Amino acid sequence: MPTFPSPPRVGLSIGLAVLSALCVGCGARARAQGLPAAKVSAPAPAAADNDPPPPAAQTAHADEDAPPSAAPASTALGPTPPRSGERRVVVLLSQSGKSRRLGEDLAAGLVAGKGTAVGPVFEIADPGGPEEAAARLKGIEERTDVSGVVAVADRALGETLASVAAAGPLPVVLLTPAEGAAAHPGHVWRALHTPALIARTGAGAALARGGKEAIILRPRSTYAETLGRLFQSAWESGGGHVAGEVVYDAGKPDWKSAVESIQQTTGDTLFLADGAVNAAQALATLASADIWPKTSTPRFERSKVRELVVIGTPDWYSPEVARQSGRYFEGALIPVPFAVESVQGAKLAARYQAGGHPPPVALDALLWDAVVAVDKAGRDAQAEGKPTDEVLSSAQVAEASVGLKFDTPDAVQALFVITVKDGRYTAAR
Repeated sequence: MPTFPSPPRVGLSIGLAVLSALCVGCGARARAQGLPAAKVSAPAPAAADNDPPPPAAQTAHADEDAPPSAAPASTALGPTPPRSGERRVVVLLSQSGKSRRLGEDLAAGLVAGKGTAVGPVFEIADPGGPEEAAARLKGIEERTDVSGVVAVADRALGETLASVAAAGPLPVVLLTPAEGAAAHPGHVWRALHTPALIARTGAGAALARGGKEAIILRPRSTYAETLGRLFQSAWESGGGHVAGEVVYDAGKPDWKSAVESIQQTTGDTLFLADGAVNAAQALATLASADIWPKTSTPRFERSKVRELVVIGTPDWYSPEVARQSGRYFEGALIPVPFAVESVQGAKLAARYQAGGHPPPVALDALLWDAVVAVDKAGRDAQAEGKPTDEVLSSAQVAEASVGLKFDTPDAVQALFVITVKDGRYTAAR
């Protein structure tokens, strides 16, 4: 597996206000500023609209061996129009309103990802708001040239689309935090990594490295509380013990007090359920107290240095981590659904670069795999005379992300585990 220097991913944040809940763990849009795009790798949780990401119910496992331009508003955006009689996937991406910037960016990424090569046949449409989306989806369902629908949606829009899709004839794959997207097995799917999956993957990775007693360090927020609770459940189910939970003010953390609390525990593992910026501050303060992330090879000769297996969240996969605070994150375990260091991630990044688009992030990769899966299922269903949703139910696709498997409503069933080694992201072994 090739490794690359740390990724330039500055610029468009997937934590845009209306989609902040959806995009926890998805990453910020890569904007190559001052670094060569050919050598880049690829979430910033943000709370907006009082809509925290939900817990999920699907069981997942850690993958120990894997590393883990604006488009015009249009109802037929794509590098080449479908041929007469050819079925296609309709991709619903906001081209107006508060989510316009994100929708246009994802649309342009899809076009760059396909380029001129043979690939999925799709068109892009604006779903509008929740009130308009129901009518627009019903209109799409009346067409005879559509294999299925893929949509990126916030919670409200996701619930609307899932409700309409449940009674419709087409398979629908939603990248959304909406619970309704996982409530209609075999017909509607959710293709977004969930807090439960993040917590289980992190806990599994640390337990596999000998962790026994964990400390949870988190901000005082609904999402962090949920993530901490899910981690504790997974940790204890694996035979571990939680030594304690240290909670700090999300807006004004008292790191000194938090570190003092950690010093009073005997844990060997630290789950830091926060974003990259606060994590960097926390780990720097811990380092000043001689507490460091544990690496695969010894780093310190001094016996007074305490090393903990440190587990983070997907948005630790950020260029600022390695570039500004890499020494503090060295050895930390980071669960992610997409990594340019993976074989499939590198291929998608190369296509984006060839198309003149900034490097892809997690949401790009999951969207690409969803479109590919629905497109292939539609063509296979047409050839075999079967319903598309029946064919899709047995599909598995991993062209760009860690992979989507459609035998359960939550199609993202595992995550890569990556780490920082020598200032670079690489697979955690």
